[in-house]
Amino acid sequence: MTGWDFNGVIDTEKFIPEVGDVIITGNTIPIADGTLSWLKKHNIQCPVYFMPYLEGANNILIAAIWKVEMIQKLNLTKFYENNATQYEIIKKCCPDCNVVKV
Repeated sequence: MTGWDFNGVIDTEKFIPEVGDVIITGNTIPIADGTLSWLKKHNIQCPVYFMPYLEGANNILIAAIWKVEMIQKLNLTKFYENNATQYEIIKKCCPDCNVVKV
């Protein structure tokens, strides 16, 4: 299964998840409505996992750890990430996942 970051990946409109893919975003639940509205407007229908750690909002390291947790939990085989720091953390912590830097 393939996973996608939202900000800087999906919202660039250069990538469109396929049926069966998931979005794992560092966006927190309080801003979920805006993300979900954007996805609906662009007819992207796949599960979206929002970071539950409110103290992690705008924190690159906490967002990376959150994404690692979800990639491992969902057994993703591929994940697209744009943030260089998060990419390196995810790549190191998820050796069984092909992490793609976009």
